[in-house]
Amino acid sequence: MTSPLIAPKSSHCTNTVTSFTAGQTPQHFAFDQMRRSVAKKIYDACVYTVQVPEHTFLNGSIIIRFDKLSNLKVMVNYGAGERMAESSLVPANGTVTQYVQYKVDITKAPYMSITALPNADVGDVKTDVQLQFEYWVDGVQMHPHKQFWRKLFSTRNG
Repeated sequence: MTSPLIAPKSSHCTNTVTSFTAGQTPQHFAFDQMRRSVAKKIYDACVYTVQVPEHTFLNGSIIIRFDKLSNLKVMVNYGAGERMAESSLVPANGTVTQYVQYKVDITKAPYMSITALPNADVGDVKTDVQLQFEYWVDGVQMHPHKQFWRKLFSTRNG
């Protein structure tokens, strides 16, 4: 087995959207600081998107696991795309559980949106948080020639 790739670690998060592409090789992402001040209306909310590129897999699941999770609320929605990620991975849009492996069928939902919010009002200082997640696709990859033809015909007909 190949060793997992490590995405660049972000030391802190300030209202950003970071996108990742999922493949068969597990990938990791981590960060460790956020701000939240109710009085000054300063909130760090990080949104991460993980998606499976169209025409790359015949079937399978996108899998995500949260290996570190402290002082954060983390909600995950999934769907067919950015504006269609309406289903919640955890009932009632609850926070994910550390070490649980979550799976979503890529034929129905090749897109995940992960939102991380600090748990408490910490004033003007950055608070230590920990978020590390790993994501990958467990599925059958499409042959490169089929990928080419499907992509070609979908752009001509769409």
